[in-house]
Amino acid sequence: MERERDPLDGRIAIVTGAGRGLGRTLALALAQAGADIVAAARSETEIQETVAAVKDMGRRGMAIPTDVTDSAPVNQMVERVGSEWGHIDILVNNAGGELGFSKPAVDLGDAEWAQVLHLNLTGAFYCVRAAGRWMIQQRYGRIINIACLHGSRGSINHAAYAAAKGGLLQLTRALALEWATFGVTVNALGIGWLEGQGELLEQPERAERLRRGMPLNRLAQAGDAGATLVYLASAGARYVTGAEMWVDGGWGCR
Repeated sequence: MERERDPLDGRIAIVTGAGRGLGRTLALALAQAGADIVAAARSETEIQETVAAVKDMGRRGMAIPTDVTDSAPVNQMVERVGSEWGHIDILVNNAGGELGFSKPAVDLGDAEWAQVLHLNLTGAFYCVRAAGRWMIQQRYGRIINIACLHGSRGSINHAAYAAAKGGLLQLTRALALEWATFGVTVNALGIGWLEGQGELLEQPERAERLRRGMPLNRLAQAGDAGATLVYLASAGARYVTGAEMWVDGGWGCR
């Protein structure tokens, strides 16, 4: 009896910020579902480790050191993938972060504001623009932008990060409309606090407070995030575009 095909067999996925944490979790979830993985991040050592894990699953992997805040290496990365592997099916825009600039807005410097927006919003745009050109030409694509509750609800002392992530949600909607006729879907996936996430490992008391305050009474597991990502990247989500999907244990309902 022929085995059932994995949902992403034959698909090629680029995952930014794939060297560690959530990015690595998402890359491995796609590989587990059958996709070949391009791991992109600044640290070559970390993305090589991700690619090694991908290859252990029997999938192809490619590590490409990339600074998403610079359009030139982003364009070079996408062109290399397209020329060497022939097509680009999935883009997961995960690279981002607050860069330690959590502070009152009146104390936020010009450079700090610009750095946060450039990493979380402009960098995402560079990636979707480059990958989108391939997807429009092949008339197929799945783009998943990794969202954050700060961008949906706002938060004290997170003005730049909230603005950038809010902009990412609006970019998602705009591109969903612009690229729908080309067979390219664009969605946002928001993921709550992950069990074992780096910062929570270092702050067990905070992790416990978050857990107690979660409507589902637990933090997210890697499988929770991965399952929803695989769905959005699959043929099963062909009629889903411009959506925000939250895997946050009900936190955003509060």
